[in-house]
Amino acid sequence: MHLLGLSSKQSLIIPLLLSVPIHAAASGYQRRGNVCCGASCDDEADEDEEAGPEDGGIVGGTAGMGVEFESGTVQMVSVNGCSDAETFESKGKMIANRQGTNWMLTADTMAAGDGLDAEYILDGKTIKIGKDMAGPAAAGVAAYIVAWNPSVDMNDNSFSVDQSNCNPWKITGPESGGKASELTWGPQITAPMPLEAISEIFSMTNKQSSLPNPANPLLPSKIHPLFNNMVWVTPEFFQSSSNGISQADVDQRTLGFFSLILSYAKNARTMDEDESVNKLTTIMPRTEFTTIYGQVKPQLPGTGTLYDLVKILACYKNDGTTGNVVIDKAFCTGDSTPAAPTPLSQMDSQQFAVTSSITTVTSPLKVKDWIDSIAAGTIPDALTTLEKKVDKQIGGLDERVENVVGTTRGVPLFEFRNLLPVNSGTMEGMVTNAETTIIAPMPREREMVLVSPISNGLLALQEHLQQHQQRRPQQAQPGYAVCKTKIQMRVSTPLAVSAVQLRSRLQSQAQPTTHKAARIPHYPLKEPILL
Repeated sequence: MHLLGLSSKQSLIIPLLLSVPIHAAASGYQRRGNVCCGASCDDEADEDEEAGPEDGGIVGGTAGMGVEFESGTVQMVSVNGCSDAETFESKGKMIANRQGTNWMLTADTMAAGDGLDAEYILDGKTIKIGKDMAGPAAAGVAAYIVAWNPSVDMNDNSFSVDQSNCNPWKITGPESGGKASELTWGPQITAPMPLEAISEIFSMTNKQSSLPNPANPLLPSKIHPLFNNMVWVTPEFFQSSSNGISQADVDQRTLGFFSLILSYAKNARTMDEDESVNKLTTIMPRTEFTTIYGQVKPQLPGTGTLYDLVKILACYKNDGTTGNVVIDKAFCTGDSTPAAPTPLSQMDSQQFAVTSSITTVTSPLKVKDWIDSIAAGTIPDALTTLEKKVDKQIGGLDERVENVVGTTRGVPLFEFRNLLPVNSGTMEGMVTNAETTIIAPMPREREMVLVSPISNGLLALQEHLQQHQQRRPQQAQPGYAVCKTKIQMRVSTPLAVSAVQLRSRLQSQAQPTTHKAARIPHYPLKEPILL
């Protein structure tokens, strides 16, 4: 599964034959630098380069991976008492200067707000994906848990929390020591993720086996109650061509974006006091939604409002097993068909309502107002603003994006929640497995570099690109690379189409051409070449 990269061994080189229409190839192109260096070229991005301006957002640079290990059993209260507001201010602060290489012990707020829970943090600002840093940090946490052996009857049961006005604190659970290795911890993982990879993860909610364990370490158990809140949006959701946008107009990025939007919108409700809206689904954007929308807006050249489109998309749901799309009668009339849905007024009444024991929340937020704020380009979006009143988690990193591994493409950050619990013996393995999943290539696509001699005609290539640009005027600007002897373009094809098959089919349409190899970083494109 593609999440953050593509092995260079999967890049294939074939001739570019201009008889292949541009509209039949992938619709995204990007200008390349240093394309004339042949097979010896190492064209992967410097990991500290920033994302290009077309990506939007405030660039955080190299992809990092943060992990939280939450505990509901290692609990602390202030010896002298502490107000709710002061307790809340201790969230995320370090406990007793307990830290190691790329990790620290911090305080988290209890659900009831009466004290603090212990939480270990693997620092996503220092841990870089693919650098063998996350696993060793998890191993360090596991060793410290056993050595610390927290309990009510432990010696020197008194701790200070950094910057807290309520020091000292003491352990109130577990009751007795000696079983630290058996304590369970709930992991949460934060990493930058392309929207097409988010779409792939959502698709797995329909591909799970009957076993409770997830098909992906970034998903919760299938029996987790929030598992059913995940709305996997597929091209069939666009079969009515709402807003003039058809199934052929949407790519995996767009599907990933609307999977996120609908998972929140369709599950909007009144939350319990001090309960975050992040409890509605298991994938939480840490980048605010307007910035995320900026990465798909060029792919939506239709008419009408974004909210009009969301209301239509809410009419659909997957059947839960085969992935077939059916009408969701909670949001659409009973006589609707997938080809002609008629929305009810249910989405108009959907709203997020939160209450806080320490801050004032003026009024609920209607889903329509939230979607309208995204469409208007408001930063932060209205849901992120509401969340700041309670937990500051959804969209809490504002416009921050980080680069896809090996590229300069900036993508949003997400937190994956409600994952399978771990103990000290399984922490390292879980983190290593998750990191491997994040950087593993998607099996469904392979990127190819198309290379053509200049003799095939730069003007002809420009004409094709201009025609393509006119057909989709809101698409990102197409580009090409020119060296002294060749032109290059990139496409993605299904793995089912082998390099030999593709080369054979293309070469049967025109004279074979000579070419030179050049390796480029993976940049997911809109659709595979059609043969």
